[in-house]
Amino acid sequence: MAPDVQLASAQEMMRQLIQKASQLFYGGGKPTVIGMNLEPTIMLEAGAMPNGNLSPTASGMGIIATRSFIDLPNRIARDFAIGHELGHGFGEKILPEIGLQGVSGKPTEVIADLTSAYLLNQLGIPWDRILAALRSAQGQIFDAVQSGDHPPGNLRIAYVGSLVELMSDNQTFKDAAKAILMSLQG
Repeated sequence: MAPDVQLASAQEMMRQLIQKASQLFYGGGKPTVIGMNLEPTIMLEAGAMPNGNLSPTASGMGIIATRSFIDLPNRIARDFAIGHELGHGFGEKILPEIGLQGVSGKPTEVIADLTSAYLLNQLGIPWDRILAALRSAQGQIFDAVQSGDHPPGNLRIAYVGSLVELMSDNQTFKDAAKAILMSLQG
């Protein structure tokens, strides 16, 4: 059986995102979610639509995803989607640090998006390429309308654009993310 190149590529990106988050948010320690270590493991599930979620593995917490998620042709969009799922775990660490412990709803989805975009940028992908990838894959990785706590895709992209603008004004990631999340609180 031939190696699954797409899955291996996605898991390698997951490893890089976890490692970068470890450096930036955890002082070199292991990123965790609900007390379990995040690990670069992706388990495949059936489904025609690109979808992924954090899920327990044999030894920690990984991602369960559809084949269409792994096979997204736009690699930056796929990597953003991987980072979004991991961002739910990273949010456990970041939200209390910016004074938003215990928030629920839209902010939990938006922090996952902001964290994903920031980590991709810190891995060397320029902001303009991240935003272009999100716009071009909007219908594949975002819903057009609000879905549960997920804001509509155009707003999610706008929040990432706001992050870029705020950080270009010399705000830190955490300060910029807090400003964006506070704007969601009303």
